[in-house]
Amino acid sequence: MKKHIEQSKTSFDILITKPDEKPKSIDDISIKGFFKDCPYIVDKYSNGKYKIKPGKSLKAMFKSEKLPGVKLEEAATDILSDYEAHCVK
Repeated sequence: MKKHIEQSKTSFDILITKPDEKPKSIDDISIKGFFKDCPYIVDKYSNGKYKIKPGKSLKAMFKSEKLPGVKLEEAATDILSDYEAHCVK
């Protein structure tokens, strides 16, 4: 966690976690793998319904500036809102 805190002082990052898991940078997760317990997210992601598109890593999208800073935050918020609405029990 200290590593992420120090990195956040000089760069933009979004941390994501699930109960009983350590926080991970959203750049380092696989959307399909992380949300495998939520078919709604996986299907919507696979069908290109999010700004984060399948077939390209988040890190690559971030570095290419297709989803820099606030746009990446908005894309992540869309996915997390759907997760809370459709998959949290």
